[in-house]
Amino acid sequence: MEIQWFNKALKDGIASIYSTNITINKVGAINLDNAEYVQVGISLEDRYVIIKPININDIDFVDKNLLLNLTYGPTYARISNSDLIKMIEQKFELEFNSTPRKFKTKYIEGDNLLLIDLNKEV
Repeated sequence: MEIQWFNKALKDGIASIYSTNITINKVGAINLDNAEYVQVGISLEDRYVIIKPININDIDFVDKNLLLNLTYGPTYARISNSDLIKMIEQKFELEFNSTPRKFKTKYIEGDNLLLIDLNKEV
């Protein structure tokens, strides 16, 4: 008998984008655990929102104007910034409101980046 065991690590990371914040589920946020801040960028060509975690030890090497606060709950990490969401709406011609739009995430380990794939709404 061949047994395939359930592996919770195989669950998808999901980012829920609202009009005021980005909320990332625990699976997606697991690689952000040591971060207190993030930098957020975009790739128009790939349609990615890119999140780079910044821990307290690296804060002196980063432009403070590029940092956004990262807050945690028991099952999520959150970036609250309505101006960021407005920029994402404009650049990608999307609309966000109080009902979340959910997108898959993937982590690029070598670059320490979390990508929100705006091509993969779930």
